[in-house]
Amino acid sequence: WAEIEGVEHTQSLMKQLLHANAPRDEEGYAAFVAEQGLTVMSLRVLATILRAPGDEEEQRQRQLLISSLGGCTLVVKFASCRESSLASAGIDLGIALLKQGNAQVQEEMLRLLKLDTGEAMPADGSKEHFLEAMKRRIRIAIKEIKDRKMYLQQQEERRESFEEATEGLSQRAKAMMKEDVERPF
Repeated sequence: WAEIEGVEHTQSLMKQLLHANAPRDEEGYAAFVAEQGLTVMSLRVLATILRAPGDEEEQRQRQLLISSLGGCTLVVKFASCRESSLASAGIDLGIALLKQGNAQVQEEMLRLLKLDTGEAMPADGSKEHFLEAMKRRIRIAIKEIKDRKMYLQQQEERRESFEEATEGLSQRAKAMMKEDVERPF
């Protein structure tokens, strides 16, 4: 792997991320939360490395490198987090790692998903395993889709009746009501 440009920086970044676990005491946890932005950015850098231009073999080699350095563990640890930004960055890294169906990476991911050890536990200290966390997120997304559909339907109805509802109101009142009607979900 030494011939791959920037491998030593990637190794260093991976080590830091693999040891990023929420401490159990309040002071340590506050520091962990403060560093979440940096952690998310670091995970996104790894995903960007995996998506860098190159032929199929170069991408496969990058996937194998990141996987051998603990990339699959990062995916499971961060995608399982309750904190949405950490989970999103973990999922994004997982998508980049699994792109084009790299069988070796898939095998490592499956091995981790079968484990019931600390290696695969969420980095933010939550207790859900990967599949439980994904199930919870899918349920939330389904509910959000229903809520969004209902909101958009109500918004359309309010747009249709806007002129009638604002008849006789001042321009300021109309502008405020228009702003309320156009507010995104």
